[in-house]
Amino acid sequence: MGARDSQVMWVFALHGLVVGVIGAATGVVAALLLLQYRNPLREFLYDRFDVDVFSKEVYPLPEIPMVLQTSTVVWVALAAVAICVLAALIPARAAAQVDPARSLHYE
Repeated sequence: MGARDSQVMWVFALHGLVVGVIGAATGVVAALLLLQYRNPLREFLYDRFDVDVFSKEVYPLPEIPMVLQTSTVVWVALAAVAICVLAALIPARAAAQVDPARSLHYE
């Protein structure tokens, strides 16, 4: 009540930004941990569940190879944040067009 349409949209956009940053940071940390421990995880899956992720008969490699490009990680994280902010603008526009007095009238 009393907020301009642009202020309502900024609240939604800020919420999308916070969710995007937290999600992107969590995703980057989880991905880096999985990459760091990819070979022990491969052995665990094979020993415990008999799942051969990179079959040594097909891929004659002693371990799963990895090339980490920091620029790619940064671009993916920034894209995730941007998508969250853009996705928050859809309900923001709808919320900004709602008349609070009319919506509270029926409550």
